[in-house]
Amino acid sequence: MRRNPAYLLPGFVFALVLASAGCMRLGPDYSRPDAGFTIPSHFLSGKQAETAAYVPQDKWWEAFGDSGLNRVVSAVVKNNPDIAQAAAGVMEARAAVTQTGADQYPALNLEARAATQEQQYINPITRKKESVEIDTYSLSLPASFELDLWGRLARASQAARAELLAAEQNRRTVVQSLVAEAVSLYLRIGFLEGQIDITESMVSSYKQNLELVGARYQRGLSSVLDVHQARRSLARAESELPSLIEAKGKARHALSILQGKYPENSKPE
Repeated sequence: MRRNPAYLLPGFVFALVLASAGCMRLGPDYSRPDAGFTIPSHFLSGKQAETAAYVPQDKWWEAFGDSGLNRVVSAVVKNNPDIAQAAAGVMEARAAVTQTGADQYPALNLEARAATQEQQYINPITRKKESVEIDTYSLSLPASFELDLWGRLARASQAARAELLAAEQNRRTVVQSLVAEAVSLYLRIGFLEGQIDITESMVSSYKQNLELVGARYQRGLSSVLDVHQARRSLARAESELPSLIEAKGKARHALSILQGKYPENSKPE
């Protein structure tokens, strides 16, 4: 008997849809934008320690050749709470990448069950009703898989990877900014210490000069104007010390905070 072609059309269309779905990609076409950097491979492989802090590859501060400065930068990278928060954001984004990637593969759930049942029977010898406990065990491994025909899982995976890149870039920015601030404070402390030493030396010299001028004045070799001038020079030098010492204390306080220390109990590097 000859079949009407109209009856075959729905089946033909369904087969064509399945064939097309089998040939196409399960997610949307995606091209990663140029973010200006590449994510290190160990952030995807998980080979490094989960809490390892990002250290800039270009350790420009080492050009100063100052071991104290190197220790300060290491303490900032290791202990600063802002860097720790940025690192936590990277870890969260990395976990999201792992989770969304796992959703695209079959899920296996191992299920184990154990049960005890009590059964009664008639003893053929005693003709009495007796009971016995029977233990039963079962083990199953069900699997489930979601076919990503519309690319939902693929989009989620791409979005998670984009979030990871953004989190990593944020951590880089935070680290570089705080390292630059720490180096600036460290150098400022060194500069202020030098200024304090110079000023203290000047105070000592002006005191000696005042004593010398006073002695000369007593012998009539210097005028009262010379004495007043020596006193003004000493007073001016002494007045500069408190502001220099205060500025140094503030810089040390800020540097201690960057290193994750309690300023009142810490000894800045």
